[in-house]
Amino acid sequence: GGWVNSGLVDTDPWVGVSWVFSFGNGTGHYEFYSIASDNASNVESPPASADARCGFDDQIPSSYVNPISPYWIAFSPHSLTGTAVDLGNGLQSVELYYRYRASNVSEWGGWVNSGLVDTTPWSGVSWDFLFANGTGHYEFYSLALDNNSYLEPYPSVADARCGFDRLPVISNEVPPNRSLGVGVLPQLCVTVGDGNGDVMSIVWSSNSSGAWVVFGQNASCSNGSYRWTN
Repeated sequence: GGWVNSGLVDTDPWVGVSWVFSFGNGTGHYEFYSIASDNASNVESPPASADARCGFDDQIPSSYVNPISPYWIAFSPHSLTGTAVDLGNGLQSVELYYRYRASNVSEWGGWVNSGLVDTTPWSGVSWDFLFANGTGHYEFYSLALDNNSYLEPYPSVADARCGFDRLPVISNEVPPNRSLGVGVLPQLCVTVGDGNGDVMSIVWSSNSSGAWVVFGQNASCSNGSYRWTN
């Protein structure tokens, strides 16, 4: 923009020249020059270029962890995404924090710095989270840092939440899963195990016409081996 008289006048320049400038236009870039006048009313001519320049940024960055869906996650690590904004000198990084509780009736633990930092947030924010506490419930928030080292304030509530529960493991299948050419009355056997000790259901299916059809089910199964005759 054009040059503007700041209205700031130092009236005792013989002891040192200074002004308290308020950056009235807000965040952005500023250039400055000064004009002196003496006791004989002689006034310095405006210079052809600025004497000095600086930038001003009072904008605090903001960020949040995007909603997680579905709520239950079965694989670790899992990619979490976030959103970050800085209206000043730009973003530097976004860090992920989390807390954990084992069940809906247990107390939340304290907030923990995950150690995961996205250092290129201008191209999208993401972290690969490991669910180090195992099965249970997790809440998350993020903190953004900008290029002026302004840190986003700590939030009062979580940005996002999810649960983590590993998938059960199937082994020792007789005959092997998706087998073809099995006899009319095959004896089927499978061993199942869930690392969390969750109760499971086993669904038995066959395919003799090009489509899988359910023919049996074991409910409320614990870790162990189960058989079925089709």
